Amino acid sequence: MTLNWPISILALFGLILILLRRLQSFYQNFIVRVTTAHDASILLQHSDLSSRAKPNRRLVDAFGIRNAFTTIDECFHRDSVSEIKSQLRMSGENDWIKVSSQAKSLVTSLKSPAEKIEDLGPLEELVQNFVFRVTLSHFFKGTPEISDDFVNYLASSINSLWNASKTCASVSQEEVLKKSRNELLKCLSHIFGLCPPLDHLGDERNPLNKLLPAYETMWRVVLRCFIEVKFKSTDKTIHVALLKFFEKPTQEQFEAATPQGVSAKAIVLETLRLYPPTRRIHRFTEPIGVSSFLLHALWLVTRLVNFNAGVPNKKAHHAIDVEYLHRDPVTWGEDSLEFNPSRIKHMKKPAFMPFGKGPYICPAGNTFAPMMIGICVGALLDGFQDVGPKVWRLVDEKKLEVDFSARPAPLGNGREGLPIWSLAQMNV
Repeated sequence: MTLNWPISILALFGLILILLRRLQSFYQNFIVRVTTAHDASILLQHSDLSSRAKPNRRLVDAFGIRNAFTTIDECFHRDSVSEIKSQLRMSGENDWIKVSSQAKSLVTSLKSPAEKIEDLGPLEELVQNFVFRVTLSHFFKGTPEISDDFVNYLASSINSLWNASKTCASVSQEEVLKKSRNELLKCLSHIFGLCPPLDHLGDERNPLNKLLPAYETMWRVVLRCFIEVKFKSTDKTIHVALLKFFEKPTQEQFEAATPQGVSAKAIVLETLRLYPPTRRIHRFTEPIGVSSFLLHALWLVTRLVNFNAGVPNKKAHHAIDVEYLHRDPVTWGEDSLEFNPSRIKHMKKPAFMPFGKGPYICPAGNTFAPMMIGICVGALLDGFQDVGPKVWRLVDEKKLEVDFSARPAPLGNGREGLPIWSLAQMNV
């Protein structure tokens, strides 16, 4: 019996070591979900470039971008943000009128090739095509005409690569991602006349450096706002407020309330609350909040077992659950899952952060993005107005009208959160 004790002790030590190693792996892959406005504000206020760049590394691998979201170079970040701000700066009312006029033309062009209603295709693809062209025309003036097929390919590629970058776990999946990315970069190099071709390791010339943040910020918000206003809401004053702003796209009109107290700004902000463009904000930083004690303990464990690799990084991956914060009934009331633009008086609450907070808040979030969203939705409402007995309806794949009274609010906000719906014109 005495001879078995050393063996038993060694076996026990081996089991403990395996457990500690697994705890180390758990710590390195654990994501802290942040669900309070207080912790979220602290996290964002104390962020630095490296805390944001590490979670965004997957975007470099997926799209070959190098921009303010992915860099740890302070000078490059400052110059990138300065350039973006200069492009977001509108010189006056005429600039917004040009945007509105162009948006109107784009909606008309998307409708005109369709001799039959079915030719319009899925609403999601139509909105993606429209918003991509609006974004492209603003940030890349003078770009050669791009076909609808290529725009649809770009939108589809961005969507699939974005999803793949989150779930890429095997060598075969990684190879598929690389192949799709390289094909996309090759097409972009050709369309934009870039020579030498774009570098997949991160290229300052990549058009997606600007297109990706702007397009991704807008298209899902525009789509859901259009559905809420056109098809879900029974309050016609909401519809009128956006059309008035589209016809007169000024800051004053954006904030002007109807006799019922609804403004285009209120509608857009409520959409951003219910459908935040970024559902999770990721940071890699010191543990905070209620999980900090556990994570600090796990970090000490990883130090004990990390014999050969030096002292492990104490920082942890945090994910601010913006969607949860924006829909929490404790903050927004029992109707927090309903679309209610009259809620604008509450939009200064700490929990409202559709464009982030702190030193790295989105430079477009204050004025440009909300007004651009309002114009895009207004253009769609204008282009698909009901005239006489002919009305536009939202139909499913079986061409049956979508009944929103039987659907729980709100709409799905994931990348693939909506069914395949199309627009159909009917006689009533």
